[in-house]
Amino acid sequence: LPRCVTPLVARWSAGAAPGARTSVVVTCTEGARWRINVPVTIRSEVDVLVLKAPASRGRSLTAADVTSRRIEVEGLAHLYIRTLDELAGRHLERSAPAGVPLPATWFAADKIVRRGQTVTLIASAGGIRVRAPGRALGDGAQDERVRVQNLSSLKVVEGVVENASS
Repeated sequence: LPRCVTPLVARWSAGAAPGARTSVVVTCTEGARWRINVPVTIRSEVDVLVLKAPASRGRSLTAADVTSRRIEVEGLAHLYIRTLDELAGRHLERSAPAGVPLPATWFAADKIVRRGQTVTLIASAGGIRVRAPGRALGDGAQDERVRVQNLSSLKVVEGVVENASS
């Protein structure tokens, strides 16, 4: 390619997501104008949490289960669990071996509403708030939708889990 007289401009390729392997478009905008797609591999050196010992599926982890280790990982740092706060209210969706970085995708939110549990339905509009007793027809985590039977009318409605207290 002809030499560019100004600094090159780089940006993500259209539709490319910043992942371990992606591509960027490098452009020369002055003089000999050109544009090329460049495949890139992203690696990050970060402090991540690793298990001290293997852990089974469904387990919630505590500070006693993990240690911090500085490692180089493929992809971006946000893909991995880096602090104890990120473990709060979550459990392993799969078994995990000791000593490997813990990807966020290995975790799911804990269910805070269980099928058959008595819950409080709350509806509000125009400054008016109505409460009614209900029974959960499925399990739900924070901010998930769950079907609930209104115990007064026996109608089934759908609501969003807000918190664990009823």
